[in-house]
Amino acid sequence: MALTPKRITLLTTAAPVVIEMVRKYWPVIEQKIKENPELLHSIQDQLKKLATARKAGFTPDALRDRLAILREQVAYLRASADDDGEARRATLFQKQIENLEASIRTAEAASGRHREKDLRMISEKVDALTEKVVTAFIDEKSQDSYPQ
Repeated sequence: MALTPKRITLLTTAAPVVIEMVRKYWPVIEQKIKENPELLHSIQDQLKKLATARKAGFTPDALRDRLAILREQVAYLRASADDDGEARRATLFQKQIENLEASIRTAEAASGRHREKDLRMISEKVDALTEKVVTAFIDEKSQDSYPQ
């Protein structure tokens, strides 16, 4: 895989979990960007937000910030859902975000090592959800920007 300027820009603006996702799905992303170059800017903005939020660590506030960014993306997915399947997926993502927020509140009540362990585990779950939501967001943005 040759690193073109577009690829370098995209990779350097993403957090580690997002970088792995981009590597995994690069052929699809690259094709979508070729079809609509403006899509790159939209995706970059979202990846920058996620990368910045992820660098803040796994404190309750940092995790809430990451979930807020995902909530924005899920709101976009819900608003642009073209069928029942997409609407259900957005609703499922929203439920997962709400569950993670409840987990953060529970972890805040814990003390010491339990709190840190719980917050790290929640951070890993946020990473996994981020991969799913960002993949859906990229796909939906590309469909909306360049209808098939």
